[in-house]
Amino acid sequence: MLIKEEEIKKAEIVKIKERWLQEEAEDREKKKKKEEDKRERVRLEKEEEKKKVEEVRLPQMFDGTSSRVSGFLEEYRKYIREKMKGVKMEDQIYWVISYVQGRSTDEWKEKIVDEIFEDKWKDRHVEEILKEIEKEFERKEKKEKEKTWESLDEGL
Repeated sequence: MLIKEEEIKKAEIVKIKERWLQEEAEDREKKKKKEEDKRERVRLEKEEEKKKVEEVRLPQMFDGTSSRVSGFLEEYRKYIREKMKGVKMEDQIYWVISYVQGRSTDEWKEKIVDEIFEDKWKDRHVEEILKEIEKEFERKEKKEKEKTWESLDEGL
């Protein structure tokens, strides 16, 4: 009877080991499936982000036309946010300035470039240059409107 009890215990131990091995194999499969799902999710997210970035077009040059200031700033903020991640702030500022061209922008641009060479723009954020553009060229728009009103008043 002692032998039979030992055989029963051994059989139970074997069953327990088999069940444990089966559970381990199932756990490995679940883990593998979970990792594959995660990799696929990350791949899809990257693909989606890439599509979004590709949709962002290179902004047009800004010629100083007052009525275009808002649209210009919106385009540039979007482009910088989507396409220039990781680009040094100083390079972003240079990039924005390179897109400001035209006779009506020359004086302002020259002043800013001089300030850059004098290191007055060192450690500043690209948003500051965009605000400077907004301030400068919206002010010009106000002046243009005032002149229009004055000329209309003079004509009366």
